Amino acid sequence: MRILPRNNKGSVLVWAVVISLVLTIIVGTTLSIAFSFYHRSVNNNSLKQAYFTARSVVEAVSKEIKSETANGTAIVSLLVNVGDVVNLDNVNFVNDSRYMGTTTASVTLIATNVIKIIATTTVADQTKTVSLRIQKGSGTTLPIGTEFPGLEVDETTIISETYTYITNDLTQDIYAQEDSEVVFDNNTEYYGVIYAEPGVVIIINQGSKFLGTIYAQTGTIFSFTKLHNFFTGLIYVKDGAVIKVNNVNYTITQNGSSISVSPNGMNTTFKSLIRIYTGSGDGGWGDSVYE
Repeated sequence: MRILPRNNKGSVLVWAVVISLVLTIIVGTTLSIAFSFYHRSVNNNSLKQAYFTARSVVEAVSKEIKSETANGTAIVSLLVNVGDVVNLDNVNFVNDSRYMGTTTASVTLIATNVIKIIATTTVADQTKTVSLRIQKGSGTTLPIGTEFPGLEVDETTIISETYTYITNDLTQDIYAQEDSEVVFDNNTEYYGVIYAEPGVVIIINQGSKFLGTIYAQTGTIFSFTKLHNFFTGLIYVKDGAVIKVNNVNYTITQNGSSISVSPNGMNTTFKSLIRIYTGSGDGGWGDSVYE
């Protein structure tokens, strides 16, 4: 009986096809993942730019009103009755605005002494809205008013005597009394206002996002390892205030149009958030409070 030799050519062809299909699937999946990461990165960058553009707009409008410039005075003159709105469509920038998106803004008189400014920016297909309010008045009678004359504390604000833990569920403002503690959860996103008396310890866990405002009296203590990209809330102090940041006491003073911090060595990101409070309690528009 004659035995014919086995022909493996067909088998080799099948394996070649299978390997080719596997490689195609792997390469296709890899490219899909890479594109997904790229698309996500582009979206994240666009969202960040939309936020910073919108924030720049509300800050600029607020400054115009508080400085009583021609534009600011013109806007306020149109806000006669509660509910009146001034719409600012197609806000333009002096410099190249191709990458800053398109922005619309509105200025509303929400109470007889309170103005709310809202800006919405779209970059690519990502949209972000930022709002703040400025208030006119004689100021709070709480102890923090001694360093921040003209500052108004909303009646819904939480008065904390010992400890406050900030999570995503917290939407109210916080008034932290002397020597109490405020802790940011590492995954929180907080838009409120924190009023800090002397000795208050503010612990900022890594990953926490903050887009509100902190009023820090002399003696306020800040502790953190690394600030998130979206920890961008402003920190107001009086001219000459001393605050402790990561175990170092720093003196904050106004130096012309800039802020001087002594000694050197403060975290640069944290330093960029500090502002000198300029309210006077004379009935003018107070500092901006982000919502």
